[in-house]
Amino acid sequence: AAGDTLPGRSLGKLLADAETTDCRALCVGPDGTVWAGVAATYKGRDPSLHLVSYRPGDAAPRDHGPLAIRNPDYTTFVGADGKPLPWHYGVYKTESGVLVPRYVIMGICATRDRKVYLTTLYPFTLHEIRVR
Repeated sequence: AAGDTLPGRSLGKLLADAETTDCRALCVGPDGTVWAGVAATYKGRDPSLHLVSYRPGDAAPRDHGPLAIRNPDYTTFVGADGKPLPWHYGVYKTESGVLVPRYVIMGICATRDRKVYLTTLYPFTLHEIRVR
């Protein structure tokens, strides 16, 4: 576009039912899909991290749901003394016992084989998501 401003348009909210969203990770995959790692807050629920996508022509961004860690023993969270390890407070168990990352998604990358990789901190974790 000519000038200092790019033309644009709103595609709607990243997460339609969220009170607030915070997107710090964004990429465009090999097939042109835009991927976003989004932290969301909801009324009456715990905050959660979501994977969101948008393809040109879609009516709105698509929420692929909140992140959960499938293998909760992927690292040690407490030392031999039974105390929590430093820099391991970035995950927690929900009331139903599911391990989930907290805070924000720091990086995102999409691959040709429909996998999306996200990073979170405390401990630094690389999450692999197979998108259907």
